[in-house]
Amino acid sequence: VSLVVLLCPVASAVAFPTCSFQLTHNIWEDSQPSIGGGQLAWHCWDGNDWEIKLFDLASGTTVQLTSNGFGSQDQWPSVDPLGRYVVYTSYDSHQGLGTSNMAIKLHDRGSGWTRTVGVMDWRWSWGQPETRLPRVSGDSVVWVGYEGEVAHVYLYSISSGVTQDLGPGYTPVLGDSYVTWCSEGSWIGAYRLTDGARSVAGF
Repeated sequence: VSLVVLLCPVASAVAFPTCSFQLTHNIWEDSQPSIGGGQLAWHCWDGNDWEIKLFDLASGTTVQLTSNGFGSQDQWPSVDPLGRYVVYTSYDSHQGLGTSNMAIKLHDRGSGWTRTVGVMDWRWSWGQPETRLPRVSGDSVVWVGYEGEVAHVYLYSISSGVTQDLGPGYTPVLGDSYVTWCSEGSWIGAYRLTDGARSVAGF
């Protein structure tokens, strides 16, 4: 059984020790935590499938974001730095991994809506799947899909609903008004969110 543990710094005149508390305790697995803006998300096994839970650090309350029934796997949450959005993957295991794509779901805590913003090719699980998982920050969601046999980085604008193909690559990272990613050719690509400027290995 995996447990989600939160570490918190405590001010001290001598040192800065950490206190920890056990956030979850059950017979099933809780794993893959992501934190931002006072919100902590993780995926949990409920005995039938994977679901997403969200813990509010200020109020101490936990809500279950997903409950889709047997066989629907909701996993790999990512919380944006301000805590408003949670993005995660959703997959119907009844269809079989080799025939079904992975939907990318976005939940808005402010309005309460959840919608599909993209699809990941079923090959996302090959090799190192963590290099292809969706991430959210500000108005943007990024993930890795496939064009033919080549992995590509995709960028979704929450406000406009527009998706862009940024080109071949994997491990996309959002921050400081940029998307950066690794290429198959071992170089770093970058895309500036403010004006769409592109560069290889820096501006």
